[in-house]
Amino acid sequence: MTDARPRWQMSLQTMFLLVFTFALGFVTRNLASGLHPFVMKLVLPSSITPIAPGDELIVESVTDETVKYRVAVLSDGTIRLPHVGTVSVSGQDIDSVQNTLEKAYAKFLAAPGIQVCRADAFQSLQVTE
Repeated sequence: MTDARPRWQMSLQTMFLLVFTFALGFVTRNLASGLHPFVMKLVLPSSITPIAPGDELIVESVTDETVKYRVAVLSDGTIRLPHVGTVSVSGQDIDSVQNTLEKAYAKFLAAPGIQVCRADAFQSLQVTE
């Protein structure tokens, strides 16, 4: 089947996609420029968006079911966890926090298996017709 649209219209669509891809790449490479947090959450996957006060995290161990916590990042950029105490997390991504907590829990658990995710990553969407 042949597309009946004029050739110039397809070129505009291609150009739009190229510009959009470039803009998205520019935004993700320039996080340090101080984008508004709401814009960063719209554009960036939650796993690489820097953690900020007010965020909620889920911290759990895949090897010990007693380690499962939902914690809020406090105004000073820290979280408080049993056995570990206060940990600074503000400005870090999820992977960095996970590595930090893995090392901290290794003092208490032989194989901590710590996983961290944002609590909002599990919010369900209501679909209406």
